[in-house]
Amino acid sequence: MHERFDSVLDLAGGDPLVRLLARETELVPTLERRGIRIVLWQVLGPDVADFDYLKLSIEAGLFAPATLLVLNAGLVRSKRSVQAVLAEVTGRHKVFMDAVARGALVVWFPGLVCMKGVAERGLTFDEAKRGVIKPGQRRLHFLIRPA
Repeated sequence: MHERFDSVLDLAGGDPLVRLLARETELVPTLERRGIRIVLWQVLGPDVADFDYLKLSIEAGLFAPATLLVLNAGLVRSKRSVQAVLAEVTGRHKVFMDAVARGALVVWFPGLVCMKGVAERGLTFDEAKRGVIKPGQRRLHFLIRPA
């Protein structure tokens, strides 16, 4: 707390123990009282379970003045437009609309062209990048550009 730095803490919002810890320790208010600026984010796709996790996270106190709702276009498997699919899902979920009304900012994470091949092979992105090949599969080739 004496030396300021940026950090990312993955709270694994779907984990009930994390939500219990956040609720019991009053995590967000405790960090704010100590002068720690918090930015929370929740990744959402077309799956209803994503919105259930958002609801449970908010109920556990995992909501801050700076909250991002990240609509992940890479999770949409439909032939319909990504915007239409996610608008349909977000528009019918009260928890999403309530979070936006409380100040959450909605941002888009674009679909990555290579993710379809990664998902079809049942790999993580890191496994695909490292060249992991399951029996009967071909290797995916990535062009990784330095930052």
